[in-house]
Amino acid sequence: MAATIINRRTFLKLSTYTAAALAISLSNGCSNRTIDAAAVPPLFFSHLVDVKMILDTGKAYLAKFPAENHQDKLTDLLQNNHSFTGTQDAAAIRSYLNSEVENDFKTGKVVMVNGWVLSVTEARQCALLSLLHQ
Repeated sequence: MAATIINRRTFLKLSTYTAAALAISLSNGCSNRTIDAAAVPPLFFSHLVDVKMILDTGKAYLAKFPAENHQDKLTDLLQNNHSFTGTQDAAAIRSYLNSEVENDFKTGKVVMVNGWVLSVTEARQCALLSLLHQ
């Protein structure tokens, strides 16, 4: 039993690190838009699943909401009229997105994607990452 818990913890940690590395590597070479602000894996969801599931969930969200199937559109929706600058602290951006996720759950802004109940912000983060990974 203890080995299973340790293996699960190791898996979750590695999945989180992989998701973070993926987000960082995807955000560096992109356009002038501040997608690095939005191209952050959803914090809680990335603790539960691996990168492949995040990307698959993002693709499923885009299939469900084709009007959002564009990098600029998702970036604008995630920024939600919040102006990020290129020099903004990454921790502040993550904090903003995490508070948006929390607000989504509090206000019932949730969506069912791939069997997961996600906040709309989390689902959009997955969708943006899936577009950037193409």
